[in-house]
Amino acid sequence: MINYFYSGLLSVGIALTSACAVSQANFSCPQHPEIKVKQRGFNVPSEALAEKISQSITLTCKLPRPSFSITSIETLLEKELELQTGRDLVVLPNQLDSLLDENTLFRTDQDLDLRLLELIYKEDEIKNVISDLNIPIIETKVHSLEITPYFILPFESKEIVTHELKRRYPTRLEEVTLYLDTQFSHAKEKKIKDLQEQISTNKKIALYVEGFVNPFMENYEYYRDELLRDKEELSRFFTSNNFYTIPVKLNKAYFTKILELLSEASPETQLLIFYVGHGTPQGIKIGYQDIITPQELKLDLEQFPGDATLILGSCYSGNIRDYFQREKAPTRVISASRNGFPVKTNLPGLPGHLVLDLIKSHLEFTPEHFKPEPSSDYYPSIYQPH
Repeated sequence: MINYFYSGLLSVGIALTSACAVSQANFSCPQHPEIKVKQRGFNVPSEALAEKISQSITLTCKLPRPSFSITSIETLLEKELELQTGRDLVVLPNQLDSLLDENTLFRTDQDLDLRLLELIYKEDEIKNVISDLNIPIIETKVHSLEITPYFILPFESKEIVTHELKRRYPTRLEEVTLYLDTQFSHAKEKKIKDLQEQISTNKKIALYVEGFVNPFMENYEYYRDELLRDKEELSRFFTSNNFYTIPVKLNKAYFTKILELLSEASPETQLLIFYVGHGTPQGIKIGYQDIITPQELKLDLEQFPGDATLILGSCYSGNIRDYFQREKAPTRVISASRNGFPVKTNLPGLPGHLVLDLIKSHLEFTPEHFKPEPSSDYYPSIYQPH
């Protein structure tokens, strides 16, 4: 089973179906779920362990899809249980496969923003080894649901289980590697084919480009909320105006690849690129370390045969607009800032000024639709190629 890889969150919401009553007439549920503890080879107080885990899980019983969030306590559990048992332990959240140090193979292609993973040994195979070798284990479960908050095992079981799995399945690594490489090759071919097909069949294409945002910056929460609202509003705007949208997030190579593929679009294609994220005097910061310079943007966009508009909602975006104007580039540029100046964030939860102006403009790119807002250092300006 091939898997698409994505980065997880510290707090995970999971849909519940049976822990909470979902009837409108009789809607009720506990704040924390009941936890069942099953142990073999250990003798720890089950009720105390169950209570501690239960308190780390908060139910949110909203109709029609109740959910819960989990606060991670594996480090706390590990320390307390090691004191109780006098053994070195490993506490595993959710899945047993994390018992193995190297149980996941990854394949990544930055140019296509594609990541695939495959497990070498499956959960059931790991469980069978633990059971067959009679390895001590504590398994906790949310009552009436097939969800396991934590598995707890002796630390030395990591090496024992790994050795036994390799003995039982001596060719597994080679088999999974071949399978993953084959699937990844097919996935890359399909991704390029799908993009080429969308570019050839859609005459209105929007790129929503999300760049780096420093989480340690001043007013980060304000900026994060604004970016979330920007994304929501622009998604609705693109959809209502019949644009096919290609999202690009923190990936310079993928952005460059998309522009390369867009060079094959028809001259009738209208391209709209909206960048949100950090900007520097050197260019837009599309990744933690990656910057796209004005020169790179101009060179990439010159290959596009249709009508292109580059909209930059970032600090120092005026630098890029002025560069395009000096070079008489064929791409229209709308910037949120003056040359050499930053842009302040909006009020939390509101979209940026440039997003609102774009929506109100109805795609008429004229100065009267993009008005300055000095309190936010918002001084939009338009370069119109001739």
